[in-house]
Amino acid sequence: MIQGPKGVNVIGYVSGALGLGVAARATVARLLAWGHPVAVLDVDPGGRRVRRDLSYAALECSGVCPHPVNLLYMNPLEIVSFAKQWLPRASMQAINVCVPYWEMPHLPLDWLPVLGTMDLLMAPSRFIRSAIEQDLPGMPVLSYPQTVSLPDGVRADRARWGIADGAVTFLLTFDPSSDTFRKNPLGAVEAFQRAFRSDENVAMVIKINLSKQAGYRGEVQTLLRLESAVASDRRIRTVEAHLSYADVLSLYASADVMVSLHRAEGLGLHLMEAMTLGRPVIATGWSGNMDFMTPENSCPVGYQLGRVRSPHPAYAAELARPEQVWAEPDIDEAAAWMRRLAGESSLRTALGERAARAMREWTSAANAASPFLGIEKMVGATGSPIRLRRQRTLTRLIWRHRVRRLLRRWKRKAGSAFGAARARR
Repeated sequence: MIQGPKGVNVIGYVSGALGLGVAARATVARLLAWGHPVAVLDVDPGGRRVRRDLSYAALECSGVCPHPVNLLYMNPLEIVSFAKQWLPRASMQAINVCVPYWEMPHLPLDWLPVLGTMDLLMAPSRFIRSAIEQDLPGMPVLSYPQTVSLPDGVRADRARWGIADGAVTFLLTFDPSSDTFRKNPLGAVEAFQRAFRSDENVAMVIKINLSKQAGYRGEVQTLLRLESAVASDRRIRTVEAHLSYADVLSLYASADVMVSLHRAEGLGLHLMEAMTLGRPVIATGWSGNMDFMTPENSCPVGYQLGRVRSPHPAYAAELARPEQVWAEPDIDEAAAWMRRLAGESSLRTALGERAARAMREWTSAANAASPFLGIEKMVGATGSPIRLRRQRTLTRLIWRHRVRRLLRRWKRKAGSAFGAARARR
């Protein structure tokens, strides 16, 4: 008897306004195109970022998700911390697959126990696959090149975004919760101001996602420096509104060039989106975005590798690891690309056309065949000793996390009660 493709439960921020949400929705589209039955289990990451794109609301599980594969579109610590949302509705007999996103050459040490409980890891870029193979040798891993699935009808609307028709406009976008220092918008602003000392009929738009979510000291300081740089240059403006995915893409289409002088990217989804829309991209030539960027279809910027330095709490443990490095992009080289693209409209057009063609070819190759076909041969049969051991270990990690969280909560309450009692004395 011939069996059809295995059904897949996509578990993560499927309706969320964040990169992992966009990637999860693109995967749902691919699974459906490959003929896999799909169920969606939507997880709320907080920060009012959920229920923003309901394209696949009709596929959401009303009870326990029915399919034999759980595809977890969350990073390892979130798999554990959000387990209360997804675990009761996802069969532990299913094959557990994780698509981790990370932006440094080695995985965080506290990720390894959780990733070790998965039956299979799917690497969204060669950069991430290299980190997995170095830090989890022997772990089953497949390459899973990411694609973007753009909605129909995306069109430029420069008037809506306040972009003058004649001004060559550079766009950069970042989410402070993903680390402003890593995304390095200040580097892009500096390159723009070096490239164009006077007006020269150019502009820059900075799309900031959820800027009010930034709360720790280093992040706030970086955002204040960015605000000061923008305030001193009337050619630069920011967009901070909550936008639908279609509106975000309209903004991308309305700009002339996308810029990202990041220090590290696990993939660079926004660069992939801009290139798909036919926009030339200037970006640091290192990390995950080099899967799809080449000197023929974009403008990779040179860099020097150096030790990681960032105030973001997610990187606190990485600062002491000499093997963790990231890129310092060449600001002068980026400025030279900006000057050249501003002055040569034919080059902008040619690069944009090559970018769009490259992304069509990339998408066609990535979507040629489903990596989920024959998945049981890769991970072993249901009920095998190694799979049962992994499932038990994941359950223990989740319970340990809950106990630690309850203890922290109890300590905070006890400390508050003690402080109040002392104050009454």
